[in-house]
Amino acid sequence: MIATVPADKATGVSLTPTIQIVFNDPLDRPPSARHFCHRDGTANLPVTTLYDSSKNLVSVFANGALRPGATYTVTVGVALKNAAGDPLAAPYSFSFTTTLHYGQRNDHARGGP
Repeated sequence: MIATVPADKATGVSLTPTIQIVFNDPLDRPPSARHFCHRDGTANLPVTTLYDSSKNLVSVFANGALRPGATYTVTVGVALKNAAGDPLAAPYSFSFTTTLHYGQRNDHARGGP
């Protein structure tokens, strides 16, 4: 992986963020939600994924608003493979904390890598 938005340990992230992960290699096929684990500390959250193969960019969307002031961890599983068929050497995780207030938006969740 090259970059994530939000960055690892970001704070003040929107309650409806677009989570983005840029890979250094093309993926073997568009990833599905099963390749990503989005946790709030207690349970996996349902997500939807989109893949932009021209940018090696995966966007992950939580199916609903996140809780204010909560810390979430996104994990990319080893079942995800690059175009050569090589899996990740180990799962990759990053975390972020959402804003404390509904309607507040922070630049940590905006834009793309």
